[in-house]
Amino acid sequence: MNIASDGIITIDERGIIQSFNRAAENMFGYTAKEAIGANVSKLMPEPHMREHGTYIANYLRTGQAQVIGKAREVTASRKDGTAFPIELTVTELKFGGMRNFTGIIRDITERKLSEARIQNLAHYDSLTGLPNRALFYDRLQQAMALARRERHELAVFYLDLDRFKAVNDTLGHAAGDEVLKAAGGRIRRRARESDTVARMGGDEFTVLLPKVASREDIARFAREIIEALSARFQLHLTGQGTPHEVGIGCSIGIAVYPGDAQDIDGLIKAADAAMYEAKRERNAFRFHDSRTTKNV
Repeated sequence: MNIASDGIITIDERGIIQSFNRAAENMFGYTAKEAIGANVSKLMPEPHMREHGTYIANYLRTGQAQVIGKAREVTASRKDGTAFPIELTVTELKFGGMRNFTGIIRDITERKLSEARIQNLAHYDSLTGLPNRALFYDRLQQAMALARRERHELAVFYLDLDRFKAVNDTLGHAAGDEVLKAAGGRIRRRARESDTVARMGGDEFTVLLPKVASREDIARFAREIIEALSARFQLHLTGQGTPHEVGIGCSIGIAVYPGDAQDIDGLIKAADAAMYEAKRERNAFRFHDSRTTKNV
């Protein structure tokens, strides 16, 4: 048992640990001497610690197994108090009229971290750390459903950085990446916790304001973003001791649901069209209007 890579722990009907292999020692931080004779609940964080005794008691009383013979993911606790995910499979052993239960335990921390990384790549932009197009559309769909149900408005900003191409052409893509990361951070810091700031690709960003009170409030936020992105950027590029200072700015198109469009694609297209109107002036914003795009 001590050459097994998985933790193997045997307990009696009362939950008292009878055996504790070397892999379990490495996993939990307890020696076998410390663990044997103690209740297995010491290996569990709350609230699982309090609930564990009821699982065995219910099984002994009813014969209905909730965990026996089924691999399941649960949270365990190390000696130092840190919680970690495990995959647990429990089997029952009957010997001399007594019942013991053996748990095969696998630490799945790395698996969970890998799953989280994959999930993050699917929903977040790898350069800026902002939500990507897919996550933005998902949140916009949810926000529109809520706005429809509660009869309030929401706003979508479509934002394009001005003079960004010049940074890439003169200083290179590494400088462009630094500007994109810094710009995304500046927008996010001006947004409310309930807002979503996303990178759509290239030098284009979107902002979802899920509940807005008035066009004046929307316009005020647009001005704050323009002000934030008009401040010059200090770029510290690898291999270059002297920082480069660059100025960009942005053009913002704004569409408001439900007035400008009733669906996601229509709302994005309306904001995008308004953004192109704003680009005629640069460092400006425009509200979408089906007849004419107007400034506020």
